Amino acid sequence: MPTRPIREIWRGFSLAEKIILLAFAVGIPLGILSIFLPSSPYVATSPAPAAGMDVPWFIIIGFALYFLPTLLGWKKRNSGAIFALNLLLGWTVIGWIVALVWALTVDAAAVIGRDEGR
Repeated sequence: MPTRPIREIWRGFSLAEKIILLAFAVGIPLGILSIFLPSSPYVATSPAPAAGMDVPWFIIIGFALYFLPTLLGWKKRNSGAIFALNLLLGWTVIGWIVALVWALTVDAAAVIGRDEGR
């Protein structure tokens, strides 16, 4: 299966797409870290959140950023494998980058061969 080098893929993006991808690459680790970092000692004295604010926005954005490779590769032939890689190894950042590159590569055209032996 021929694949394009990462440099060639990167050059194909517009400036806006590059900025968005870099923001995701920085936002995912920060979003994940913000979930696991201890909260401020002043949280107990803060007022109760408003109705409808049960899930903080950064958790939703964190999940969206974490599963970005899955979302980008949703219509690819190997979308299930991209999802599995993203789910199981995305937390390693290297696994997330591999899933992102895999999601952004172009699928090889299906080769329909003829059986000339008959």
